[in-house]
Amino acid sequence: YLPLGEKKINILPYLLSIILLVVVGFGAYKVGMAAWGDYYYRQSLLAASKNDGSGAYNNQIKAITKNPNLADYRAVYSQTNLALANNFMTVGTGETISPENKEKASTLIQQAVRESQAAVNLDKNIGAYWANLGSVYQSLVGVVEGTFDWSVESYQQAIAADPVNSNYNLTLGSLMYG
Repeated sequence: YLPLGEKKINILPYLLSIILLVVVGFGAYKVGMAAWGDYYYRQSLLAASKNDGSGAYNNQIKAITKNPNLADYRAVYSQTNLALANNFMTVGTGETISPENKEKASTLIQQAVRESQAAVNLDKNIGAYWANLGSVYQSLVGVVEGTFDWSVESYQQAIAADPVNSNYNLTLGSLMYG
């Protein structure tokens, strides 16, 4: 009982109702944003299955905007960026890469690195995110100085995070062999 005012009105039920409304509203907002992010993520996967790189890319951006703390979205987005960059750098026989395509590919590669690093920063204990970062760096070996060492370090972190997964050891071994 919490009396208030001259008539001694009990405000405790009203106060608890307001607090409960705020908590439920905040929870509903968070769940709604997560569901919305999942919707866009699913749309991006459908676009990718139809070979629509632009649709996959744009829907992944929307998914990350709705749920920025989900590392899975960022890891997949980094791979999408790499695939699109590779697409811009692919030319037919006798053709040259246009400066515009070089610029787009450079931007996409920077985004791939940034997003794979963001996935690792969101959850450093998952080996798959470290391996994703390693694969992004591995794709840049020979193009960007230092990426070989960064790739090796990333795979070593993946192995430390998930020592049971032999794929990380195999990938690291083949990277070192190559």
